[in-house]
Amino acid sequence: MKFSTVSIRDFRLAQVCKAPKHEVRYFLQGFMIKFHEGTNDPTALLVSTDGTRLCKSEPTISDLEIEEEQFDKEMIIDVDGVIPKLTTKLTFEINGSKGTVSVYTGKSPTRPIKVLPLTVIDATYPDWQQVLGSGNPLERKTIAFNPNLLADMATAVNSKTDMCSLTFQQDKYSPSKIGVLKVHFYNYNNADDTRIIRLMPGAM
Repeated sequence: MKFSTVSIRDFRLAQVCKAPKHEVRYFLQGFMIKFHEGTNDPTALLVSTDGTRLCKSEPTISDLEIEEEQFDKEMIIDVDGVIPKLTTKLTFEINGSKGTVSVYTGKSPTRPIKVLPLTVIDATYPDWQQVLGSGNPLERKTIAFNPNLLADMATAVNSKTDMCSLTFQQDKYSPSKIGVLKVHFYNYNNADDTRIIRLMPGAM
């Protein structure tokens, strides 16, 4: 399998939101990606969570080389390393359970500046949609949360984040409790550069 993407912030954010290496739920140590066969260009779903925060996006995919039966199947990928901020393109090459990610920048568009190893985790990704809130706004006068969880995600979204808005929602199973905090990061220089992340109750 092989594919490229210019949706760098989506993958940087997925790296931030995945679980650390010591997490016993090893399947959370990577992000989940699933490709959909489109009439024009294929699309992808990208999800990552450490059990406390979750990010979901639909990155732009190009140069996809994939077997027909691999469409609409989830794959968990653990990239070992940090994707640099100046990255403009990533190329994934996967053979079996191993592979590499080639990192390109504007100054080096044809020759990778770094090659990161990756591992395909043989597991089933959890039903991430079950952790999402009911969508009903929750009004509280005082709410506490861990700002450190927002700080590194803001860094992943952009080197400069101009504004952050928070929306609290009811817990899906206990409406009287705070469930999901939806976070919007904005950059004034690019109105379309908005990323949404969800924090679960453990982040508060």
